[in-house]
Amino acid sequence: MTAILEIGGVKALADETRIRIALALEDRELCVCQVVELLKLAPSTISKHLQILKEARLVKFRKKGRWGFLHSCRVGCQRSTERRSKINPAKCPANSNGPSR
Repeated sequence: MTAILEIGGVKALADETRIRIALALEDRELCVCQVVELLKLAPSTISKHLQILKEARLVKFRKKGRWGFLHSCRVGCQRSTERRSKINPAKCPANSNGPSR
């Protein structure tokens, strides 16, 4: 069973976008909206990639009110300081006092 999960994880990381998501979640939890902003892709595209990563058990999802938060189930990828500079937590609506809409 473990070998099957590992193969699924490798297949899930066969896409550059999913690798970028996994690296962004390497050492912290992010709101889904932060992942959308970081990668500059449509929310529906991010959602599809996240579903694949969740099925491969590479990321976990938790909901808090209207907001969805993600964190990595695995550690060990090399840290990227470049991705940290692109994330602006202040732009995440979940970090504000109210909805931005």
